[in-house]
Amino acid sequence: MNSTTTSRSIRYDDPLNVLLAMQRQVGEQNAFLLESLSGPDADTRTSIVGATGVLELRVTDGRVEFTGLEPAIEACRSVLVAERIIESGAVGDRLVDGDGLWRLPEVLQRILFPDDVPAANIGLLAYYGYEAVRYAERLPRPAHHAAPTEPDAVFSVVHACVTMPSGSSIGYVAATSTSMWAPLDLAAFCRDLEERASVVDGRPLPAPTSVSDDTSFDEYSRRVEVALEHIRAGDIYQIQLGHEITVETTATPMQVYRRMREHNPSPYMSYLPMAGSTITGASPELFVRVQQDRVAMRPIAGTARRTGSAPEDASAVAVLSASEKERAEHLMLVDLCRNDLGRVASTDSTTTQGLMTVEQYSHVFHLVTTVACRVEPGHSISDIVRASFPAGTMTGAPKVRAMELIDELETAPRGFYAGAFGIIDRHGDAVLGLAIRMAVHRGGSARIRASAGIVADSTAHDEWHETIAKMGAAYFAVTGEELR
Repeated sequence: MNSTTTSRSIRYDDPLNVLLAMQRQVGEQNAFLLESLSGPDADTRTSIVGATGVLELRVTDGRVEFTGLEPAIEACRSVLVAERIIESGAVGDRLVDGDGLWRLPEVLQRILFPDDVPAANIGLLAYYGYEAVRYAERLPRPAHHAAPTEPDAVFSVVHACVTMPSGSSIGYVAATSTSMWAPLDLAAFCRDLEERASVVDGRPLPAPTSVSDDTSFDEYSRRVEVALEHIRAGDIYQIQLGHEITVETTATPMQVYRRMREHNPSPYMSYLPMAGSTITGASPELFVRVQQDRVAMRPIAGTARRTGSAPEDASAVAVLSASEKERAEHLMLVDLCRNDLGRVASTDSTTTQGLMTVEQYSHVFHLVTTVACRVEPGHSISDIVRASFPAGTMTGAPKVRAMELIDELETAPRGFYAGAFGIIDRHGDAVLGLAIRMAVHRGGSARIRASAGIVADSTAHDEWHETIAKMGAAYFAVTGEELR
């Protein structure tokens, strides 16, 4: 397949203005933003605006749905059927087996992009929802969970992108076209960006029409006690238990995202229209970074609030660093990362860097460790994601048993929450953020979810309030109100 890639540099003042310009070129539902606004240097490297709309593939409970341009859909469907990744029948397309979900990124890119595509970040926008784990582990969907309203995984072709290095006012826009789709008009995009000022939304954020929680404090307390019984019995060591708030609102995702980036600037911000929903997120945490044969994960476990007072912040850091509970929980999760990466790592290449370093974010301090390795030859990006998914910081330990209990104890499927999102480029490099501190907007509602880590000395009161604190920034962005 022949392709053409064109590129040029641009001057910009704000990544959000770049997103708005891209929306005007390709439509609001076909432009996304991955933004890095604050946090440690290791996590604040680049912001990216991308264009989609060529092809989106969704997987839900084994079913496969295509949307986009017909030539791209037919090219992908025919190869996926021929390679026994999907099968077509009277009721539509389905994966042949669970392995197919993990193979999709590489096969789709092989079909749609030639090997010589030079631009970084041209490839796939990938979103692995938490339920994608069911394609890797024997974890049947719980009978008490409602049918999924969100896909288990989504892959969208990124045919144009703007890469904006942190600390620079110069970005780089690239667009790729093939016989299946026309190129983005770079000249028109650049003119639009230069000539049109940012659209300032001066409307006040509307008050929510209703707010509901899928779990009461009493019910959450019961679940914590069940978890503690399993911990005392030695069945698990730690488990992440959460709940979900639904806000009925007329606030738009863009209104929410503007407020989110203003009040909670984070390393892995996201504005992602996909699969009929829009995700607005302010995640602090990397899921996985893959650069050639090097892989890194940066698990976060342990939090202290920043006050702005130097003496109080120093005291909070000292207490966090000395907390036996936080340190024990963090070490468990670091071991889990090492074990996950060990499935794809070259012998003796796994390292732990900066064990339990206290890192500063916009509103909090976190304990963070970097776990890194070299990949054993023969393993692909799909193998790496599958080996490490979902993040241990979202499940507990041992991982599979913790997930079985999460299925038993939580009320609803997690959907997009606790998954991973980002760009997998044509060459298999990727930066995937952890899907937390976010709102999922769909049909006049916004859903916000959080979990807390239950360990042997946990109390239901403390863990409940931890979930409330974690949901607070997204809730404020959606409602303009504090969550208590």
